[in-house]
Amino acid sequence: PTRLGIDSSISPEAFRKAVVKMGQKTLSTKIKKLGYINCDIAYQHPLRAVMLQGVVLDASRNPLTGIQLWSVGRDYRGRCSDMTKEEGKFLAMIAQFDSDVDVEVHLHRSAKGDERLALYFENHLDWCELVDKETKEVMRKVGGNYKKGFEELVWYADVVDSKSQVAWIPERRQWQHTIDGKLVFLREAEDESGGPFCEAGWRMAPSFAVGLKTPIPPPIYARPTVVHTQTFGPFKTGPPGKFVDVGVLVLT
Repeated sequence: PTRLGIDSSISPEAFRKAVVKMGQKTLSTKIKKLGYINCDIAYQHPLRAVMLQGVVLDASRNPLTGIQLWSVGRDYRGRCSDMTKEEGKFLAMIAQFDSDVDVEVHLHRSAKGDERLALYFENHLDWCELVDKETKEVMRKVGGNYKKGFEELVWYADVVDSKSQVAWIPERRQWQHTIDGKLVFLREAEDESGGPFCEAGWRMAPSFAVGLKTPIPPPIYARPTVVHTQTFGPFKTGPPGKFVDVGVLVLT
């Protein structure tokens, strides 16, 4: 069949007439920008990207360093990330040109209350491959989320049949972490106030450490982290290849 080109600049009536004609048809038009963004555009086509700049402060107007940020398109699909640096500044967060964008600020905070307990190892690769299979299996049950039970000062691993728990033992003045009834980690304390949430003071139980060739540092016992998101905008980005200052973003 004959190929018939249809230019988008023609009138609606002419367009309808062209469509009903016989033959294969094509439609061509000039697109200023697509409805999405390539997050690598700044590296592939530096002059096509817009870079957002600004400062993030807390409610007391103190600068926040190491905070996760996202530019989120309002009139296009796509989001690009950045992180605040010294003095709470971000200097080159990618966004689409000639567009409306929001800036999302993701702040990690510890959850309130004592209903949940989160355990995790730091630098576990330092010892994970050096311990025997049995010890590794026990350590596998240590990390994760724990939920406070009906008993006032006992937290149970939030996994079915895990048999891992953290409890206050008043007669010994200790917080004890047991797995399958075996004492694995402990922390001495004057009383139960403050709960098990403490990065310091925990140590491996001597009874469990017997025979271990590689010492295992205790995990971190902390409240779970909750991500709070606050959105600022919309901001207009302007022409490609430019820096856009979105000003000071103060969290509430």
